[in-house]
Amino acid sequence: MKKVCTAMVLLTALILGACAGIKPASTRSEKQAVPDLDFIRPDDPEDNSRTPAEKAADNTQETSRSVHSRPSDLPHGIKSRPIAYDLVSDPLPDEVASIIKEHSERAGYFARSIDGQWYVTILMGEQNTDGYDIDVTVVEGMDEETLIRVEEIHPSEDEMVLMAPTYPYRVIRIEDDCITEFKVINQDGDIYPIITE
Repeated sequence: MKKVCTAMVLLTALILGACAGIKPASTRSEKQAVPDLDFIRPDDPEDNSRTPAEKAADNTQETSRSVHSRPSDLPHGIKSRPIAYDLVSDPLPDEVASIIKEHSERAGYFARSIDGQWYVTILMGEQNTDGYDIDVTVVEGMDEETLIRVEEIHPSEDEMVLMAPTYPYRVIRIEDDCITEFKVINQDGDIYPIITE
């Protein structure tokens, strides 16, 4: 009998609630999740009906969307083009090998034009152990410089390494038609200094 009375009280409450316009909580939350289409307007520069806060919110969304959709992190208006390059290993040109030998303890880069081609050498400097390396990820021709992006590789904490000083470097060869102002930058945004003799 108590169950029947409880059921009747609940049924009465639901009926009265429906008559009063009260909706179940799940319907209210679903309604809030669906945008009201009357408030969605196309981007119209002449649209003065939106508040400044709404326009600012739209501009913020537009900016973040355009930054993340660009394939490169270049400032707007700067053009780039990929530049073909070759990794060079031994035997290196004598001039390049002698500069590496002389400056291997320093981090930086140097570039030399030899027989119509540019040899760009990136030095990581002296490291305490083995397991370090440099990978060239991209070479781009910019408006005023040739940008060389590199990734510095470090040994992991659990990697077995030789406990002796090492001097990682990478040499690339670029055709002579590139812009001869070079800039070398690593994955953290650090710019390599130029090594002068």
